[in-house]
Amino acid sequence: ESHPRSARLPVRLDALLRTYGSIVANRRFLLLSLVATTNFGALVLYITSSPALILRLLGLTTGDFIYFFGPSIAGMVLGSYCGSRLAGKASPAFIANIGFLACWVATTFNVAYSLLAPSYALPWAIVPLALLSFGVALTFPILMLAMLDMFPSERGSASSMQTFVSQTGCAAIAGLLAPFAGRSAGLLACCAAGLSLLSLGLWLCVSPEPSPGASNDTHEGSVDLGQKGPVDCAPR
Repeated sequence: ESHPRSARLPVRLDALLRTYGSIVANRRFLLLSLVATTNFGALVLYITSSPALILRLLGLTTGDFIYFFGPSIAGMVLGSYCGSRLAGKASPAFIANIGFLACWVATTFNVAYSLLAPSYALPWAIVPLALLSFGVALTFPILMLAMLDMFPSERGSASSMQTFVSQTGCAAIAGLLAPFAGRSAGLLACCAAGLSLLSLGLWLCVSPEPSPGASNDTHEGSVDLGQKGPVDCAPR
């Protein structure tokens, strides 16, 4: 427990339920959680469908999964690096918008290639997935910090609730959507694009100001999505 003793939450079921209830009742928190879940879900769909993608759709072997996971990991590393370099120089909303733009370009190209190309093959079947990973890595830290900073006194509880929402959504994508989408390259691309589009739509519904139910405490490092100037959201 990192809080001083006077600020620690009592380990009682009623207190925990009240805390989680106040978090989940916050519309802005739920919107941001769903934005993060659906945005990352587009990549999760491909991760959980990777056997169908590599073995059946691309006709490769069990030793060729590196062709998917290598570029995807590289995209996430590059996105994280760019995010850390932009932190303190650009507003959180600007960084997140760049990430959403990358996801939109990636999924749009992916749908066009999957439906219109005469053959589905490397490298163009994988290139948009690397760009999608880049966009996800650029947006996710901004969304997480924005959610946690809404509840500065209950960041652990807010993180737990966000993880619950995210894991539930990703489990539904893996268990329900992936078996359906993996039937064809075009269907897989369209489902991933749908998740990215849903994420973008939810993002546009998020108000730049903290909602009335959020804490008004001021603290160093708070991420305000509506702030015009640069904010240093790099980890310390």
